[in-house]
Amino acid sequence: MLIYLNKTCFNGLYRVNKQGQFNVPFGHRKKPTICDEGNLQAASKALVGVKIFSGDYLKILGKYAKPGDFIFLDPPYHPVSSYADFKRYTKEFFYEEDHIDLRDEVDRLVQLGCHVLLTNSTTDFVRKLYEGYNYVAIDTKRNISSNAETRTGQDLVVIATKPQEKTKSLLSLRGKHILENFPGTRYMGSKYRVLPFIWDVVKELHFDSVLDVFSGSACVSYMFKQQGKRVISNDCINRSKPHSMIGAWRTP
Repeated sequence: MLIYLNKTCFNGLYRVNKQGQFNVPFGHRKKPTICDEGNLQAASKALVGVKIFSGDYLKILGKYAKPGDFIFLDPPYHPVSSYADFKRYTKEFFYEEDHIDLRDEVDRLVQLGCHVLLTNSTTDFVRKLYEGYNYVAIDTKRNISSNAETRTGQDLVVIATKPQEKTKSLLSLRGKHILENFPGTRYMGSKYRVLPFIWDVVKELHFDSVLDVFSGSACVSYMFKQQGKRVISNDCINRSKPHSMIGAWRTP
């Protein structure tokens, strides 16, 4: 069934909707080869003695990865534009916090003694995540776009083979008071799990006050308050006036 879908759908794309249902439209191939017998037999021979597991990548790596292993990671790419939709290959999206979890796992694997190669898009977010590791941007061809003139792009190839001080310093924030005194949420749009990344990006800037225009769960405001900043937090959904957190929330 998977081969049939791959050969008959639009440009061989695999994507599902929020219900987990395949939702790629029909392709335009007139005589697609559904059963390439010789190729299938060759693949069968190549997979003799090979174990294939299906499951959460963190659980698989946590159980089987060992020092000296070579590990290739090809996650859903971080969107390069507001119209890009390559972060949903299951009914769940792959959010920024998931990319941070992936980076944390890369750090763990490298500390373990594994050799990791990872691909992703060349966005500023991804470059920031893996700064300190060696990486190279490679021009690639995209076969997904309906417009042939836009089928070019770049992949970022990250080579992670040894511990990096930069990412370790970012990870160390998780064990400090920035998070432990604020309840975690899973509200859509909450930045709770990306607070260490946000702070790492702005901590070198010189500022005394912060305006959190769309505070939502207020975890970003709380983080800056914990860092001794004067915070003005506005909850536009509640339609209330912005209020200063300079005295309302005190650092424990």
